[in-house]
Amino acid sequence: MKKTMEDRIHEAAKVFAEGNTLTVPSAWKPLKAGNMKLAKSVLIWSIPAGLTCPNAADCVATCYAMKAQRMYPSVRFGRMRRLALAILEQEWLEDRIVEQILTAKTAKAVRIHESGDFWSLDYVEFWCRIARRVLKERAVQFYTYTKMTGFAAQLREAGINVVESVLPDGSINYGPASEITNRARRLGVPVCPVTLGVDAKCGESCRLCWTRRYVAFVQH
Repeated sequence: MKKTMEDRIHEAAKVFAEGNTLTVPSAWKPLKAGNMKLAKSVLIWSIPAGLTCPNAADCVATCYAMKAQRMYPSVRFGRMRRLALAILEQEWLEDRIVEQILTAKTAKAVRIHESGDFWSLDYVEFWCRIARRVLKERAVQFYTYTKMTGFAAQLREAGINVVESVLPDGSINYGPASEITNRARRLGVPVCPVTLGVDAKCGESCRLCWTRRYVAFVQH
């Protein structure tokens, strides 16, 4: 029987766990605070790009997240460990993520997936539980990007804004500058100002992805 994507992901997680300890330091935090483009008030979750991305054939060659994994072994290791924990120690990880968000006093948003995508219903439900638990206690904006639009309604019901990677005309929401700006203009979709070279900071001067269903991005 041919293995499904979910089978391959579970197998990869088990292989990783066999060769590496999943025990983390007491100070370890599953979400990182900001990066070069995102404000420190945005907490970020990442898992391996490519491996966890259904329908990745049309974007994997130019995927920015894949480049980071190839260049920096520590990046791939960290993403694989988070994935393995999300599969093999899910209940523990869920509690750890909720605790981090609730105690991060300056956190205003949670970006689910700097890399990776929603690869199974179980994984979608994992994030829906986290969002519901957090939003009962404090106001934090959850948002994510996905090609798996079949999960979008469920995620939105849990309070997670979903930026769909497939635009209304069926095209992908990123590409070369001239191509994507023309496409966005035709469809009435905003273009991420940061990818246009505008001096902006995600989560501060721009929050399009916190509330919009469609946002276009210039390939970088």
